[in-house]
Amino acid sequence: MKYLKEYILPLFIIAAVFLSLFIFRTVPAGKLWSGYTVVYVSENADDNMIQTALDSYGCKEVISLSDQNIPLAAPEGTPEIPLAIAGIENSDYLVRRNSYFFDKSAGYKIYYIPDEYKNQVLEAASYIDSLTGISAGVDLKSSYQWIVPAVCIFFAVFLFIYSDKKLLFASAAIFPVLFSFSFPFYASAAGVCLILFSISLALRVWGRTGSFVFLSKNVFIAVCSVSPAVICFMTGIRSGIFFIITMCATAAVLYLYNTVSAVFDRRYSFCPVKIRPAYMLPLITKKTRKSPIILMSAIAVILIFSLFSFSGGTAAVAGKNIMLPSARGSSGSIPDIEDYINWQWESVTYPYVSLNTASQKKTPADGDEIRFPRYAASSAGITETENVIVFGPEFRQRAVELIDSLPYPAIEKMMKKQGISFNAGYSSSGSQSVTLLTIIQLSAALFISFFCFLTALKRHR
Repeated sequence: MKYLKEYILPLFIIAAVFLSLFIFRTVPAGKLWSGYTVVYVSENADDNMIQTALDSYGCKEVISLSDQNIPLAAPEGTPEIPLAIAGIENSDYLVRRNSYFFDKSAGYKIYYIPDEYKNQVLEAASYIDSLTGISAGVDLKSSYQWIVPAVCIFFAVFLFIYSDKKLLFASAAIFPVLFSFSFPFYASAAGVCLILFSISLALRVWGRTGSFVFLSKNVFIAVCSVSPAVICFMTGIRSGIFFIITMCATAAVLYLYNTVSAVFDRRYSFCPVKIRPAYMLPLITKKTRKSPIILMSAIAVILIFSLFSFSGGTAAVAGKNIMLPSARGSSGSIPDIEDYINWQWESVTYPYVSLNTASQKKTPADGDEIRFPRYAASSAGITETENVIVFGPEFRQRAVELIDSLPYPAIEKMMKKQGISFNAGYSSSGSQSVTLLTIIQLSAALFISFFCFLTALKRHR
């Protein structure tokens, strides 16, 4: 039981949180769709009105659900298209294809606009969002903001250099820094810097009598420990929850460090005891009084970078945290180009296979072939020819080339632009959009760091 409490449980918490930060990380991965900008509108909005608004702002070739058709090119009078419309074949591709036009919760309809019209998209979305009873937005998902973990690492390294307990601080700082990699948001980075500063102060009285009571009453520690959690929860519930989980892992690391240190100390017949209690030690000394200045500078850098992405806070521009279809998404059953090719095979062969065989759903494999006769009138009378369709590289190439000849804005055209290999699924929208709330959060964090600086300056005049 002793080993369970002192070693196994802390190690389990550390491992579980480490894996969770990796598995459930929220990492922007660039644009949702190469070559296209995503506009999402309340599900109850009239489609004709939305199409008219987009057209009036110069957005052409809009891919929408209402414009979709059967992506087949079959000769007139053949049964392929009628059977595909009837949905008799086993494939559910046409049904699943509709997933492209709704967010994961089906609360928003989605429109895809070619990037050549991206300058008009924001204006159109702002106009639509201003209409009564309609909410609209443009996905502003950006690339990974390396400045976020970079600032956190820089500040952690600075505190490490000036720390009297370097190994202990490094152990405690690991998980907050990992959090900045997993949740690379500007506001969260400010929270990580504040908590790192709080940890560095708390370790000043590590192992001294009355340290817990002293720290719980200290203004520096209270403000710099509570405010990061508030900031992360304001960024998002998920971010806030994982920040709390990260702090639990940090506590487990410190507990394990203390346990292991006690084991090593027992090897000696004499161990020095820290005589002065916690309340007799100043948290900020002449050696570390630069820390509030660097803290303030780090948050100022984050604020400056965030201003370059500031959207003004309108709903249409800022982006809502909803799950949108993405070429690099996850957790969804959105079909990809391979599903389209397999559907093409089933659609062109379904009318010519045995009903017993057709009822057995299977994915086509290279080398599969279908043979069937064709009859045509000629000067010699009715003539018969044998048609052969073989599944393989040539069939795939023809199926993909067919997309270009489709006479309407087909969703398959966007799919083709992503390349043969892409992972269609859902991805969070607007994860790096900067709104007025973000600026307020960062300004509050900067004010807290300025308060720490003024207090430190006053005590060391």
